Amino acid sequence: MDIEINKLENKMLEIKGEIPTEIFESYREKALARLGAEMEIDGFRKGKAPAHMIEQKIGEDNLLREMAEMALAKAYPEILEEKKIDAIGQPLVSLTKLAKGNPLGFSVKTAVMPEINLPDYKKIAKDEKKVEKVEVSDKEADEALLQVRKMRAHQKMHDKGVEHDDHNHENIKEEDLPEITNETAKEFGPFENVADLKKAVKENLEADKTRQAQEKIRIAILEKILEKTEADIPDLLIEIETENMLSRLTHDLKNMGSDKETYLKNVGKSEAVLRSEWREEAARRAKLQLVIEKIAKIENIEADKEMLELEVKKVSEAYPDTNEMRARQYLEVTLRNEKVFQFLESLAK
Repeated sequence: MDIEINKLENKMLEIKGEIPTEIFESYREKALARLGAEMEIDGFRKGKAPAHMIEQKIGEDNLLREMAEMALAKAYPEILEEKKIDAIGQPLVSLTKLAKGNPLGFSVKTAVMPEINLPDYKKIAKDEKKVEKVEVSDKEADEALLQVRKMRAHQKMHDKGVEHDDHNHENIKEEDLPEITNETAKEFGPFENVADLKKAVKENLEADKTRQAQEKIRIAILEKILEKTEADIPDLLIEIETENMLSRLTHDLKNMGSDKETYLKNVGKSEAVLRSEWREEAARRAKLQLVIEKIAKIENIEADKEMLELEVKKVSEAYPDTNEMRARQYLEVTLRNEKVFQFLESLAK
C-alpha cells in the first residue's frame, strides 16, 4: 500500500492511502457471509440463501461498506506497526474511494501518544496494602441465604399469578418462604444438601468482597498516579470520552424507558451545556487511559492475542452489525488495561 502520513495540530496524525483492488475485493465473500448469516429470504432457512440472492437483497453499497470495514480492520493495525505510529484512542475513519473493482481509498485521523511524565508508579503501588483474606460471618451468609429464599418465593408467587410488585421482597411473609432442606437445596442449583448450598453462598460472598477490595486498591493506586502525572491531553481524546459518556447516558435512559431529549428538558440544559460541564471529567478519563497505556508500553504489557481473537469472534457473532475495527480496538484496550491493573495490584504490599 502507498501510505501518506501528515502531522496535524494537537498531537494528531492523518493517515491516507489505498488498499489495492485485489485485496479489497478478496473480502467480498467474507462480507457476504457475515451480512447473510442472519438474513431471512423466503424459501430458505436463515442464512442459507444463495450468495447472489443475498447480494441482491443487501445492495452493492452496503456490501462495499462491509468489505471496507473488514479490510481496514486488518490493514489499520498493520500500518501502525509498520510505520511505528503510537496511536491512541478511537480513530476517525473516512472512505475517500469506494467502488466495485477499484482500490479502497481511506483517510484515518488519530491521536498519538503525547509527552507524559509519570511519577514512580511502582513505588505508589507498593505503598498500597494487598487485599487481605476477607472474612464472611455466619450472620452475613444467613442474610444472603434469606434473600435467596425471598427471591424464590417471589418467583413462585408470580408463577401462580399472585400480584406482587415489591421487588425488594421485604414484605414477603415468613410462611411464604421456601423451607431449606436437603431436598429443596437441589432446587437452587447443583447442591446435594443444605451444607453445600450454604458453602456456595458463603464462597460467593467472599468472592464479591474480594472483588470490591481489589477495586478499591486499583482506584487508590490509579488516582495517586494520576494526581502526580503531567500530560497534555489531545482534544480528540477528550471529545471521544465525552461521546462515550453521552452514549452511556443515552443507553441508561433507554433502559429506564426515557430518552436524551426528555432528560435534557427535565434538567433544563442543552446537549452543548452538558458536554461543556462534562469536559473536565472527560479530560480526567482520557488522562487516565493515557497513563495506563504508558505503563503498558514501559512494562511491555499486551493483550493476549488468542483471547483477543476469541472475544472479537464472540462479539461479531452476537452483533453482526458491529464495526469490527472499533470492536477489536475496544476489546484490545480492555484486555490490556486489565493486565495493567493486575500488574499494579501485584506490587502492593
